[in-house]
Amino acid sequence: MRVPLPEPRLTFSNETENVMTQEATPQAVVRINRPETLLASLPALFGFAPSESLVVIGMHGEPARRRVGASMRCDLPTDRQGAWELLRYTHDALAARRPDAALIAVVGGDLEGTELPHTWLIDKLGEALAGSGIDVSASLWAPAIRPGAGWSCYDGCCAGLLPDPTATEAAAHTALIGRRTYLSREDATAAVTPDAAAASPARRQALDAALAAAVARRTGHGDLRAVREDLDTLRAACATVGRGEPIAEADLMGMVAALIDPRVRDVALGFAEGCDDTVTAEDATALWALLTRAAPAPEVAEPATLTACAALCAGGGAVMTAAIDRARTADPEHRLSGLVATMIAASMEQQTMRDMIVKAATQTAAADWPRARATEVRDAIAAVVRGHRHARIAHAARTDPDTGRLA
Repeated sequence: MRVPLPEPRLTFSNETENVMTQEATPQAVVRINRPETLLASLPALFGFAPSESLVVIGMHGEPARRRVGASMRCDLPTDRQGAWELLRYTHDALAARRPDAALIAVVGGDLEGTELPHTWLIDKLGEALAGSGIDVSASLWAPAIRPGAGWSCYDGCCAGLLPDPTATEAAAHTALIGRRTYLSREDATAAVTPDAAAASPARRQALDAALAAAVARRTGHGDLRAVREDLDTLRAACATVGRGEPIAEADLMGMVAALIDPRVRDVALGFAEGCDDTVTAEDATALWALLTRAAPAPEVAEPATLTACAALCAGGGAVMTAAIDRARTADPEHRLSGLVATMIAASMEQQTMRDMIVKAATQTAAADWPRARATEVRDAIAAVVRGHRHARIAHAARTDPDTGRLA
């Protein structure tokens, strides 16, 4: 059974297990003081309403004022072997972060008499975490996250009905910061699902033509001019998408080809993090998702990675995980998506990852880049045209008297 990557999202600060704060804005504190409110807040935390899921949330610090860190959601197992695999995975992933305590929730399943679903898994996971010095503060169950659904704790000490998930303080906060909450994981991942023509010969031909044009534009003294023009094209396209206007297929493929140049891609990384005051994060995120749906493999790895990073900047969630999975599937040797996937799997702090994105974008935009040698650029893009799946334009930082800025 393939156990999915954890889906880090809004981390929270915790005050007696009840206070959440978005990592990017630590002054914004969302207070959760009841188990049913915690369960009802899961859609806001994960970006969608989890179903048939195991949720594990790590907590750090003293009981009187804990900070909640890494959180993960995984599909519930369908057999005992899958349960053991999931048990090992969740324990190892959480123990690596060394939290002081954990909250566990199961969403899905039906009552079997008086026994809650997946009791065996909860008991074994609690024992494993306790063996690693991690106290389980609460283990909760609900059949679904919806208004009026019944919930219970695995200790049998409390139960009740869930409030409206859209009326929680956590939901209000995610709306305030502009993060969308989807009805289901399927709805969330549809944002990066390939469109019907993505794998068509016509789309492949359009992208190959765009790649060939990129070769021609990056000759001699036109190299840096091409980079600047590509960035201006991406900025204009963000505004076009923001206005709800369509973009021609040839133009979409031209932007996918432009993103193969790491200088273009690295500057574009910062669009969703506010590094470019001519582009809004929402418009950039929408453009990257559009390109991810439209681009063929393996080149889709470029916009898919930008989509994942944009989702990360908005708090993570299913779109981030689905986008990075699409990038890795399309091009397993793609370095940036590999780095992002490794950081996600290691449950690296979101702010650390966001800082890395900002650093890459700002340093590339501000750098005095020696002019890329035209033969290297042409050969690298031409290799993609010929079908060499893992070719990428190299960062050319060689000594050259003719330099220019990308700003």
